[in-house]
Amino acid sequence: MASDSAGEGLRRHPAFVLFVVTAAQMACAMTNAVLPTVAPKVAESLGIEPAWVGYQVSIFFAAAMAGTAYGGGCIARFGPARATQFTLAGCIAGVLLFMLPHPAFIVIGSLIGGFGTGFINASGAQILVRYTPASRRNLVFSLKQTGMPLGGMIVSLTAPALALAFGWRWALAPMIAIALCALVLNQHARALWDRDRNPHAALDGAALGALPLVWRAPALRWLALAGMCFSAVQRMLLTYLVLYLVTDRAYGLVQAGILLSVMQAAGFVARPVWGWIADRAGNGMRVLMLIGVITTAGPGNCAFCLARVCAGRAGANDRKRAGADHAGREDAHRSDAGGFHRLRKERWNITVKAHALAAGTPVAYGRILEWKGRPEADIFWGGESALYDKLAEQKLLVKHDLPAAVMDAIPATIGKPKPIYLKDPKGFWTGTVLEPYGLVYHPKVLQRLGVPVPKDWDDLLHPKLKGNVAQCAPSRSSSSHATYEVILQRDGDEKGWAFLKRLGANTGIFTARSRDVPSVVARGEFAAGFAVPSYMAFEDKLAGFDLKFVAPKTAWITPEPIAILAGSRNPKAARAFIEYLLSERGQRVAMERGVFPITPKFRVQGKPGSRAEMAVEFTGGIRSYFDVDVVNIYDDDKAQKRYQQVNEQFRKDIEAVWAQLKK
Repeated sequence: MASDSAGEGLRRHPAFVLFVVTAAQMACAMTNAVLPTVAPKVAESLGIEPAWVGYQVSIFFAAAMAGTAYGGGCIARFGPARATQFTLAGCIAGVLLFMLPHPAFIVIGSLIGGFGTGFINASGAQILVRYTPASRRNLVFSLKQTGMPLGGMIVSLTAPALALAFGWRWALAPMIAIALCALVLNQHARALWDRDRNPHAALDGAALGALPLVWRAPALRWLALAGMCFSAVQRMLLTYLVLYLVTDRAYGLVQAGILLSVMQAAGFVARPVWGWIADRAGNGMRVLMLIGVITTAGPGNCAFCLARVCAGRAGANDRKRAGADHAGREDAHRSDAGGFHRLRKERWNITVKAHALAAGTPVAYGRILEWKGRPEADIFWGGESALYDKLAEQKLLVKHDLPAAVMDAIPATIGKPKPIYLKDPKGFWTGTVLEPYGLVYHPKVLQRLGVPVPKDWDDLLHPKLKGNVAQCAPSRSSSSHATYEVILQRDGDEKGWAFLKRLGANTGIFTARSRDVPSVVARGEFAAGFAVPSYMAFEDKLAGFDLKFVAPKTAWITPEPIAILAGSRNPKAARAFIEYLLSERGQRVAMERGVFPITPKFRVQGKPGSRAEMAVEFTGGIRSYFDVDVVNIYDDDKAQKRYQQVNEQFRKDIEAVWAQLKK
């Protein structure tokens, strides 16, 4: 008897009640936060656009709205503890469905998890209100709401690391563990907390009946509208912050997760503080209005601070921000910018801040068009030279005006039968390095599959490579698009598309960005990768992975063009950076990253065991493309004229029917 009384006393204790309710709130928060936190990895795994995470969140919260409407009837009939258990079971079921290998299961899981989540606020509030003194309810309810940012913090700090180490599905494990614990604790207290339930309460009828009541009461109406606005702002930030930092600002997934956790931590601290203020003020509505004013005024300041953190704007007036052409370019940028910083400091005692806005070529080019002469970057670097000619025609580039001695050292062209232009005769752009787009493979995976080492594009069609090739869609990557054109121009349209369909049948993943192609092969997840820039592959080799690179005879060799954007705020620094890239010092730095000099004056050469010598071995023994006969069949002008046509045909003939091609 004493034991029963002690157990009931624990279940009534405000601290225990608050702990259990908050744990359930955390589990729900983790359910709706986990996919946006690892969106780039989910997209890479399922072959979908990362931005589609917004649709998943919309589906989740649409279901949550439906669950909220029906929550009152469910709580009345089954009791708040049982309703909370329904919520937790729905979250667990939804997350388990997320793990299945098709986007449709994410939709179903979002509907189930979202609907259950709709009960959580009402059930938790009903439990808390019974055991919390009226004078402390604002504070206690605010503490309960800290479960949302606390759950988000746990996801932000654990999910990216788990996704990178073990795969994104393991990032869901902490949520399942916390939900199971909360479900058991609710079972422990359910007999007491559900004592007042009405087994005969209706589940229907009340679903939408409360809406007119809310609308007719002015206080409830404005409170509901305010809540909707607060939720919308919060959800947009939490949904897209990681995706923005990873895809647009070149952050690592773990770094982006840490920044998201900082934002969640601010909410964790602020919620009880605002609750305490509301209790002291004795007027929760006025405090809510104050929060609204601060929120309205705050985003501009927050956005400005975030821009300073992400874009590296702090520093002297003479600074350079580099607009990079495609995802992955940030690796090379760090080395080039580091040497440039040191040179500027040595020669002129000037500190220059440099930052790469990493994006796929189509995205970067589109941004420059959108900027309309008021760019957020100073230079455009990488991609096809035809894009630079188009930008120059639209007066979105300015002439680089580099010294004649620098430009004279760069030959006009290289390669036959189609010459590759290495600089613009009009002076709007110049090449910086020579870089082949080739293929990569994992020796041990090939050996396990019984597949010979690939030497040409055709070798990727080997029957045993079915499901073991990685590539990026040509609409997302300049290297993929250029290599698609190499195949089409080599074989002709009919045979070329037949080849690309067969390649699609062997493809096990279309990554979200081209930088991920060598990485998934390097980790042994796939046997071979298609259309990989040499420097991207070499970065994974330097990281210690067993990865090999081959440049087929017809591989496109890009001069990695660079140009100064019209309207640049730092044209002198931009020009100095380009001049540095073309200097011996700059070329030596680049040659240690798996690319080749743009001028015959230099060759890739270093001490035994140096990065330069590792790069020579990795890229097939070549030290300079001016030492060999370069075969080029790629016509850049032809490729640009039908750029969208190729992308559309890829979507129709390969992407849309990919599942059928793989059968």
